[in-house]
Amino acid sequence: MARVFRASTAAPPTRYWLYRIATNACLNVLAARASAGRVLPETQGPASERMPDREPASDIAWLEPYPDSALERLADHAPGPDARYEMREAVQLAFIAAIQLLPPRQRAPCC
Repeated sequence: MARVFRASTAAPPTRYWLYRIATNACLNVLAARASAGRVLPETQGPASERMPDREPASDIAWLEPYPDSALERLADHAPGPDARYEMREAVQLAFIAAIQLLPPRQRAPCC
């Protein structure tokens, strides 16, 4: 929209119409954001007057290594480094073989 305003050589009524559309679009976005119904902590209940009885947890209970038994069922679609190397080498060999099948004049780097 900004490029349209800068590049616009339109008559003033058209320019006013573009500004009006942009303003309404921004106001609609702001109104939708305000009515999104966010839940804020102060709307859930009053603030507590005292500290909790226990110390905060220093470890994360849900963070554990992924089990190897579950990895076997996952399909790995990305080839590993060795497979990529073999594929590249196979393509290079196929290219060299194709070049060798060409007549000598087409194989030469210059005409």
